[in-house]
Order: sequence, then C-alpha cells, then structure tokens
Amino acid sequence: LMIFGRSDKHGIWMKDMKFPIDILWIKEGAVVHIEKNARPPAPETPDISLAVYQPAIDADMILEIAAGFADENGIRAGDPVQLIFTPI
Repeated sequence: LMIFGRSDKHGIWMKDMKFPIDILWIKEGAVVHIEKNARPPAPETPDISLAVYQPAIDADMILEIAAGFADENGIRAGDPVQLIFTPI
C-alpha cells in the first residue's frame, strides 16, 4: 500500500519485479482505476523502456495485489475500500 499526501495521477513501474500484479488506485476510500495483470519487464530492460502504469483519474493511494485477485474477488472501479490497520 502506498499512501500519498495529495491526489494525483501517480504512476508506478515494475522495475525489479519478478511476478505479475494487479494495481488498484484508490481515492477517498473507493477504487478509481485497476490495472490487471501488470507483467514484470524482461530482465535487463533499461529504465527508460519500462512501462509506467498510471490512472486517468487522480488517486491518493495505490494498492498492489496478486495478479488475478481483482477478477477472482469481483473488484471493480467504484467499489469501496476499507483499510484496517492492526498492531503487530
């Protein structure tokens, strides 16, 4: 989970990732965009060639989850998100 101090079209890349993920952009407690099954780059891909995943709508959080989780659980743009933090 990445929490930003302000809403914007925060982009992320998959540098050094080894497995695909689903990426959820969240604003004010609701999913605003989903990038499903974002694939890791081929080894040795130069930084300048890495894909940047970015929403069309401003968001204040990004949540990275296992690829396929969004489809398996019926997660869609507009769905509410509730974060519960538990002390360790």
